[in-house]
Amino acid sequence: MSAPDPRVSEVSVPGGGGPYQLTTDGQHRVWATLIHAGRLARLSPDGSWDTWDLGSPHARPTDITVTPEGTAWATCSGTGTLVGVRGGQRVPDVRTASPDAGLCGLAATTDGALWATQMQADTITRHHPEEGTRHVQLPAGAGAPAMITATDDDAVWFTLNRTSAVGHLDAEGRIEILTLPTPGAGPVGITAADDGSIWVAELLAGRLAHITSSGSVTEIELPDPSCRPHAVAIGPDGSCWFTQWASARVGRLHPDGTLQEVSLRAGSEPHGITVTASGSAWTALEDGHLAHVVL
Repeated sequence: MSAPDPRVSEVSVPGGGGPYQLTTDGQHRVWATLIHAGRLARLSPDGSWDTWDLGSPHARPTDITVTPEGTAWATCSGTGTLVGVRGGQRVPDVRTASPDAGLCGLAATTDGALWATQMQADTITRHHPEEGTRHVQLPAGAGAPAMITATDDDAVWFTLNRTSAVGHLDAEGRIEILTLPTPGAGPVGITAADDGSIWVAELLAGRLAHITSSGSVTEIELPDPSCRPHAVAIGPDGSCWFTQWASARVGRLHPDGTLQEVSLRAGSEPHGITVTASGSAWTALEDGHLAHVVL
């Protein structure tokens, strides 16, 4: 058996539960959705854990984000609700979709709104605590909006998993669909960089896609085309970090094009990823752990 990579350390999530997606907050804590347990979990810098039960083991919390005022919100695909934690306490749930709509991705904009995708309904939902909830129906055949990210102008970008495309919805409600160069790319993860560009994980193509602010698209082939890149996150230096679900690796693509990779435990199934202010990354391992990666 090979020795563990010193660049990787793991922590067990209390009760396991299938960690799926991650984010960090302003206090350097890591938040996780536990998709198989119907719970949210939070890891503090001192190594202590807090967890919150979401009322049903079938809630299936999927994506998670922290708003500028510090509330952690998550989508629950099993119940069609947004669930939140503020100041250590659960806040009232917000029903935004039917349980069969496939509530999935989640992003927060600077105006205080939450934006969520409904994969099975081809719909983007906006919820604002003062303005209520509204739904934006995508063009016919748009193709399963999956993950979503917000930009500084309060617009959102989202992957369209079934049609190998990316969608853009601006603050005025205008929708633009951008087709990726590779047919059948199966885009899932998406994130916005500080320069306004967008990074996408092409799950089925084994590639990353980079979309500039002018709309130009470049695809980056990864060394293992069957690695199944799943989630992407941007580091403070502009590097694009990504998980490779099928090959149990984490990658880091530097701004100069240099690619670093590190192997995780075989079969650990890395999904979500988030990057800390210091430039290290945490990834969610669906087998019940979080991995901390320093490259």
